[in-house]
Amino acid sequence: MVKQYKVKIEKIIPQTSDTNAYVLVPVGESDGLFDYNVGQFYMLRAELTRQNREGKDVQETDKRAYSIVSNPLNREYVELLIKVDFPRKDWENKSAEEH
Repeated sequence: MVKQYKVKIEKIIPQTSDTNAYVLVPVGESDGLFDYNVGQFYMLRAELTRQNREGKDVQETDKRAYSIVSNPLNREYVELLIKVDFPRKDWENKSAEEH
C-alpha cells in the first residue's frame, strides 16, 4: 500500500539557472517518511487552481515523480531537486512584453 504524507516547503535553494532544491518537512504524521534508499523517488501530488481558456478557475490534481537527493540518514527533512519550467536567467532577461 502506498502511504501518503502532507509536507510543506521549508526552503527553496537555487542550484543552477533552471534547477532548485526544495526542502520539504512533514506536516503532522511522518512515520515512514524518511525510510528510503539512495536512488528512490517521491511522487508529489498538488491540488492546483488554474484558469481554463474561458478564464474560469478549475481545480486540477498534478502528480509528478522527483528523485530524493537528501541523505537517507537525515530524519529532519526531505530534499528534492526540481528543474523549473523557465530558467531564471532566461526569464529575467526578457522584456515585459515577452512574458
